[in-house]
Amino acid sequence: MLTVSEHILFYGQLKGLSYKQAEEEMMNMLLATGMMPKKNARAKSLSGGMKRKLSVMCAFVGGSKCVILMSRQLVWIPTPGDRWVFGERGTQNNL
Repeated sequence: MLTVSEHILFYGQLKGLSYKQAEEEMMNMLLATGMMPKKNARAKSLSGGMKRKLSVMCAFVGGSKCVILMSRQLVWIPTPGDRWVFGERGTQNNL
């Protein structure tokens, strides 16, 4: 079973990033989502919400132009301190 960082690095390289580029994006995403403390945790050990965050990070790594997220239920309730820095480079999107 892969760790959180290994998952993101794998998908980044699968999408054509060099290891260094994938590592840089991984660090930015982990900081943006507050998952840096779980960087070396096995994905299997994550809570359901953290697994969802990992899935979203894997979808966005590598500069994906379009990601379609579907859910039958609300899976994440944002709090004022939560910040996601996905989308256009240099912009911050608060959810």
